[in-house]
Amino acid sequence: MTMDFSRFEGEPWFQHDTEMRSPEATTALGQKLQDKVKCPIVPGATYEYLDDATPANLEREDIQVGPSLGFLYRDPARDAAAAKIVLYIHGGAFICGNGNYARFVGFNVSNKLGLPVLTVEYRLAPEHKLPAGLDDVHGFYKYLIEQRGYQPDDIVVMGDSAGGEMALALAIRLIRLGRPTPHKVIALHPAVDVYSDTVNIRHGLVSHRDNIDTDQIFLGGLAPALHDMLLPGTALDDDPEVSPICFDQPEKFPPTLIVADDTEILLCDGLLFGEKLAKAGVDVKVHIFHYMWHDFQVFFPDIPESEVVWRECREFLGL
Repeated sequence: MTMDFSRFEGEPWFQHDTEMRSPEATTALGQKLQDKVKCPIVPGATYEYLDDATPANLEREDIQVGPSLGFLYRDPARDAAAAKIVLYIHGGAFICGNGNYARFVGFNVSNKLGLPVLTVEYRLAPEHKLPAGLDDVHGFYKYLIEQRGYQPDDIVVMGDSAGGEMALALAIRLIRLGRPTPHKVIALHPAVDVYSDTVNIRHGLVSHRDNIDTDQIFLGGLAPALHDMLLPGTALDDDPEVSPICFDQPEKFPPTLIVADDTEILLCDGLLFGEKLAKAGVDVKVHIFHYMWHDFQVFFPDIPESEVVWRECREFLGL
């Protein structure tokens, strides 16, 4: 990791952890990660090894909206009077992950935040090019308002990786449509530019190149071929609904929490998008972890570093 953080030091919105686990502990946990992530990031890959059995304290409701299925998790005792709900969008580079993955993340987030969570099994590329997945997520957002009685200020939009991008993109779409934005946005390790990859760098996203050797999830970085799987041609490369870093009205964004890690290739994505919001006067916080990895809290929701993330999310939401 060669990122120079000096220009961010002292900024009230910026936090960078500089301590790390011992090398032995990091190596051991990294091996557990490799053992756990048994599926490559390729089109159609699933995460069947994840245990998606609904925890005893939660009820699950399956909801069909348009072409996609959602899974609503709630604790009947805890959530009877819950004023807020989380709309959660799973990651997977826009090309992989399925209902199993969405369910696993959904019930973990529900129990970690103490809120009902609606998680979406959205359509994937390359069969469904961008922004098909965002269309599905937008459909569930409208469903919560039009059919479940929630107001926009009751909804927290949250996602990881590609889902983090779509959490940001949904807020952008709503702003462009002149519609009320959600209460708050939480983006865990988001991507913010569909064009930038290991070879093609723009908007200062140098971690796509510089962190190739340290990222433990995207082994070898993001291949340029991924772009062609996601988009039909290049006409949408600068559309902020697929590349949020291109958005030109950041001052209209709702309060936003962004999490990233200094060894992942998407480090600069979260960091520089957060800086853009901060310069526009938005209530934003960016927390950069040290020597963890992309989406660590998704794969290991109970380790100490993940508990820090969940606690920070609760504090951000006033819970």
